[in-house]
Amino acid sequence: MVGGKRSLGVACLLAGSVYASAGVSAAPITVKAYSHPNGAVSADTSAVDDRDYGLRLDTVTGINTFAFDDVDMIFYDLPITTEFGDAYARLTGTIVHLQSSDAGTLGYSGSSGLDDEDQRWTIEATFRNIGTTGSWMTEAAVPYSNMLDDLLGDGSQNSSERLSFALSDVILTPEFDEGLNAAVFDGARAWDERPGSDPSPNDGAFYVTPRHRLNPGQFASPDWDVLAAAGWLEPANDAGTNYTNDFLFTLGAVPEPATVALLLSGGFMAVRRRR
Repeated sequence: MVGGKRSLGVACLLAGSVYASAGVSAAPITVKAYSHPNGAVSADTSAVDDRDYGLRLDTVTGINTFAFDDVDMIFYDLPITTEFGDAYARLTGTIVHLQSSDAGTLGYSGSSGLDDEDQRWTIEATFRNIGTTGSWMTEAAVPYSNMLDDLLGDGSQNSSERLSFALSDVILTPEFDEGLNAAVFDGARAWDERPGSDPSPNDGAFYVTPRHRLNPGQFASPDWDVLAAAGWLEPANDAGTNYTNDFLFTLGAVPEPATVALLLSGGFMAVRRRR
């Protein structure tokens, strides 16, 4: 806790002011991104579970969800140049297609949890046109060094307090040999924001806000006082979609499964006292 606020455990903070010096980028803010426990098809809406996910890209074949295995979200003080244009944030790492469990089983059932047979993919996403909603900022403009802790505040759910990005671009690349194992996921591998487009950006396309979709009746522990990110997607070049295609993930650690079990059984305080 810093200054009475819960810290996100940011790995690397921006140095000095918003800009270290003209034209020179200071160190970025890097924070771990985790699967969200309360997606519409999560296995257990009250606990961390192997079938929680951070990205859902349904297709005509049905549900397609991806767990976040080792994913970072990085916020930059100066925009970085990408193939899609200048970006203020990136999401990068390994995600796991849950419906490819058990070496090819397609479906979302009690036996289709995260396992070694799930196909791994690299995700590279960029986020552009940064903006804010609410009164949480302590600096004149984003990005700045403490913005994530300022946005989180005391951990209370407040959907009017947001960090937003109007434009996003997502590329998925298989980490497995498709010549040996065909991809179970049959959807597009390039995605962008929905609603909106480059000519008509919409600042509601992707946002970060405290405790998004973490009902305090189900997720009451202070360990759940985290930022959550959400955003709708469609196949690239504004191709449109009739399916559920969206991000829903948390920034900062959430309880481990064993801790959740203790919380639900009332044993958490006893563990805390023994430490």
